[in-house]
Amino acid sequence: TLKNAGCNTVRIRLWKKPTDNQSTFNEVKTLSTRAKNAGFKVWLTVHFSDTWADPAHQTTPSEWQGLSFSDLKTAITSYTNQIMTEINPDIIQIGNETNDGMLWPKGKLTTNETQFLELVSTVSTAIRSKSSTTKIMLHYAGIGSGASWFFNKVSSINYDYIGLSYYPIWHGKNISDVD
Repeated sequence: TLKNAGCNTVRIRLWKKPTDNQSTFNEVKTLSTRAKNAGFKVWLTVHFSDTWADPAHQTTPSEWQGLSFSDLKTAITSYTNQIMTEINPDIIQIGNETNDGMLWPKGKLTTNETQFLELVSTVSTAIRSKSSTTKIMLHYAGIGSGASWFFNKVSSINYDYIGLSYYPIWHGKNISDVD
């Protein structure tokens, strides 16, 4: 149905160790393979969390909590390498709605900007080391000056696409504001 309607890419979220067994690595790997076999590109949204990551929640996965910053970078590199080797998405989104960073508190943008940028750069470097064709997306929830501020902060990161979420309830009901 989606393919017949002109859809060519599916977006799939990945959680590290979800408690409800949804969006697990194995489930996402299987779904990605099915999508690719059906002729779709795969856009993988890696939450770097065990559950929903959004502007108010960027909880470090339970198995990474308590790691030193150096060990956290090693863990996200290993995880990214596994994703790239076993799933190899066409587009990989580093985090979800990372308005104030990811992997809090170590990667909280407003309090640990340098560390946040190091984390994103670490993931980007790992992706590029495994694939020259996978596109990298950074994602911000909202429009306007906040998005501009965020993308100025990440200007040193090697990425391809800007991802923006637009929710009328939070960002206004005037669709022309999205221009």
